[in-house]
Amino acid sequence: MPNSFGISVNNAGTNLTLNTQNINSQTNAIYAVNSGTGATSITINGDISSVNSDAIYAENDPATTDLTIHTKNINGKNNGIYAANFGTGSTTVTAEGNITATNQNGIYAFNHGKDLTINTHNVQGSQSGIYATNEGTGSTTITAKGNITATNSDAIHIENKSNTKDLIIKTDNINAKMNGIYTTNNGTGITSITVSNDIIAANGTGIFAQNLNTAGNLTINANNINAELNGIYIINNGSGSASITTAGTIQGQHQIWHPRRKQPNSSKYQRQSDQWFHYRRIRRH
Repeated sequence: MPNSFGISVNNAGTNLTLNTQNINSQTNAIYAVNSGTGATSITINGDISSVNSDAIYAENDPATTDLTIHTKNINGKNNGIYAANFGTGSTTVTAEGNITATNQNGIYAFNHGKDLTINTHNVQGSQSGIYATNEGTGSTTITAKGNITATNSDAIHIENKSNTKDLIIKTDNINAKMNGIYTTNNGTGITSITVSNDIIAANGTGIFAQNLNTAGNLTINANNINAELNGIYIINNGSGSASITTAGTIQGQHQIWHPRRKQPNSSKYQRQSDQWFHYRRIRRH
């Protein structure tokens, strides 16, 4: 029978470092809170699972620096990995195996300091596969070399807040109940989304990407998209250009939509060319 807790650590000193192998627990397999002044590093060279909670819960409080997690296979009842860094450093999550979350997100990440970086293989969440918010001063980079699946929501949901820089996503296959990829960049850098294989968005949009006023270029490279609503829907209110390149087939009620800013004395958006389609509101969870 699994233990109640795998490893539970509350650190008020400097660095918090965990190195472990296989863990099977009733609650958190790893529960780590660093309220000290150093970095947090969690390395797992085996499989971990939680019957009733997050497999990994890791939190850096405001006086800390970096939060780094390196794992193999993860199975959580709630989140597979819950990583929240309120410190001044960067957050890095690397998963070499499969991540499964029964009730919530495969990976949930929040970063307050500098860069937010997530490197994964296969991720499946009941809500989102990857749900991340970066309000630090650096960039957000998501690299997924496998399948990202969301049973009830967006497969990848990323938000860059106003202090951030670039938002970069590179992934293979996407399968979502709602939107395949949903991004908002309120930072000062670019948005770049590259999907090398297929996107399925059963009840939503394949790729939704929004650049707000301070952001730069918005670039999307995609292959096949099968969506109920829009194949690709972008809003570029930033200072840079918008570029969409597709190498496969786009299926949806509307294939590609890019509303331009409203013209003076007009309540309607301009079409860019005959390939751009009418607006339709995407569904949100």
